[in-house]
Amino acid sequence: MNTTPTIASPTILVVDDDTSIATLLREFLGGEGYRVLLARNGREALASLQRERPALVLCDWMMPAMDGPHLIHAMHRAHGAIAAIPIVLMSSAHTAREAMPNVHFLAK
Repeated sequence: MNTTPTIASPTILVVDDDTSIATLLREFLGGEGYRVLLARNGREALASLQRERPALVLCDWMMPAMDGPHLIHAMHRAHGAIAAIPIVLMSSAHTAREAMPNVHFLAK
């Protein structure tokens, strides 16, 4: 019998209201060995962060209910582990990078 402990895969929270992009990221990242959680907007992401502590948040810029910049501000205001989670903001808008220069950015 193998008694080697199993190491859990790192978790990534993908926050995007575009189902096709969220699904593509889930399949790609899952194929790379990550556990992937999905949220459709910032409010759902905050609720998920109350239950889970992902290693990374990949977040769309423009979403209904709560957009990416508002989610980032809410996470930074949070206490403890939520405030320390790295965030990568995703957008197809070229001006997004200039609007939040201190945030990691991924062009769609």
